[in-house]
Amino acid sequence: MDVVISAATHRSGSTLVQRIFNSREKTIIWGEHRACLSAFSCIYKGLKEWSEDGNFIRQRNEFFKENRDPNIWIANLIPSKSYLDNAIVKAAKIFLDEYYSEFKSNFDILGFKEVRYGKEELELLRKCYANCKIIMIVRNPIDVWSSLLGVHWYNGHLEGFIKQWNKNTGDYLEFLEEDNNSFLIRYEDIIARKEDIIELLSKLGNIDKKQIYNVLDVRIDSSRQIVPVEDKIYILKHCGILMQRLGYLGNDK
Repeated sequence: MDVVISAATHRSGSTLVQRIFNSREKTIIWGEHRACLSAFSCIYKGLKEWSEDGNFIRQRNEFFKENRDPNIWIANLIPSKSYLDNAIVKAAKIFLDEYYSEFKSNFDILGFKEVRYGKEELELLRKCYANCKIIMIVRNPIDVWSSLLGVHWYNGHLEGFIKQWNKNTGDYLEFLEEDNNSFLIRYEDIIARKEDIIELLSKLGNIDKKQIYNVLDVRIDSSRQIVPVEDKIYILKHCGILMQRLGYLGNDK
């Protein structure tokens, strides 16, 4: 896996970036896969809790210390955490490698785009692919909400959207500080054709800038709606701290 494009929420620009990368003939960035890596993270989280539980550790130690005595309680006899760590990474990598093997020989850059992933999924991806470029896309939550209103995906549940935007955007900022091969890009900077962002996309995807502009010239699937004033106020109140960090409040809004 060479490139992963991850958006904090739906309607944040991941498809646009996918289109930009796929404008290169030898690149294939596949679409969303129903956030299936979250299932691997969920499995890991549950088994990690057991692996670190003192009672379960004691069961394992006593069983093997007593030469596998079947007459002690062994209902939760599980391998140690290091084996869990290795198993989850191998399982996730095998799944992704096999799932995205169709047409693989036709391309020299392979990847996918997804929304909803947070830090846990990104960290799992990094363990699977040490050299993969991870591109994280964020967008002003007021504009995201405007687009979501048009597609009715959240059915007016503003609180749920805010929770997801805050969680994933915060995760992105943390991951960016820890990971040297990750990149945070604002959707607005792509649309504005900021030279440094166009240069970055060109470098990350080995894409000619003319191809990038050709994609930006074609706008598809817009769903913007007028955001009620009370929704704007609510978003600013609950997302303001992260919006400030991302430059959405101030001169470069």
